[in-house]
Amino acid sequence: MKNRVLAAILSVCILTSVPASRNEVSAASKQLNINTSFGVSETSVYGVPNGFTGRFSRIKGNVIGLYREAFGITLNFIVPNSGFVIESVADMCKSDSINGFDSLCDHCSASLCSNEGPFHCTNATVVKEDIFLSANNVRNAVQLHITATSLCAENNISHFGINGVCYPLSTDQCLIVRDYDYTLVDEPLINLTQYEVTMAQKTLAHEIGHLYGVEDHYSSIYDGDPNCIWGFNKDNENVASRLMVCSACRETINANANRYNHYS
Repeated sequence: MKNRVLAAILSVCILTSVPASRNEVSAASKQLNINTSFGVSETSVYGVPNGFTGRFSRIKGNVIGLYREAFGITLNFIVPNSGFVIESVADMCKSDSINGFDSLCDHCSASLCSNEGPFHCTNATVVKEDIFLSANNVRNAVQLHITATSLCAENNISHFGINGVCYPLSTDQCLIVRDYDYTLVDEPLINLTQYEVTMAQKTLAHEIGHLYGVEDHYSSIYDGDPNCIWGFNKDNENVASRLMVCSACRETINANANRYNHYS
């Protein structure tokens, strides 16, 4: 197995407005419903159907445990029995697919990256639009899309890779998580064990935290506690596998734990 020394690939949270708690008559206290879909790339990398659906059960298990035990929050993942598979523009990206879903879309500038173009696109904003056009969206739930493709963002200056993104808007709440553990091992995928969901579970837990107001503090090792899944060492195996949360981030989530009260 390769040494897992990861580049500083950014996770992005696009914070514009934060949704208020819903006070439905049958709402469950501190429950977040997460309507889940998968990219075609996920089935290509991990197999159909048991490979990627079984893998997702392992990914979400520790994340559910973290939010329940540390914050009293129930995460209710809504996944159709056969899994809901969507082919987004990222799955069709020629420059990414020929490199085993481990490269960014072949756009020469950030402004082109925001468009689908002839090469399609791994841009997370474009992928989000595809998800909301294709997904069987569930009322009183945020949307989660799991993909094995590369993901990128652009800021009109640069074009850079990301592992996940959170869009906590009141009208289109969405999380996109890249399931990229397959890029970190030499062995055939059939040999992947529980440990090989480490980075995917970290990214999922990280993006969900943004829904509860957590802000990243990974810009510098001196920016808060580095040993946190929102901190400088978020891609460290020990931090990621244990889903470590610093006291400041823990306080933020506890303060906002009632933000979502979705009914089952």
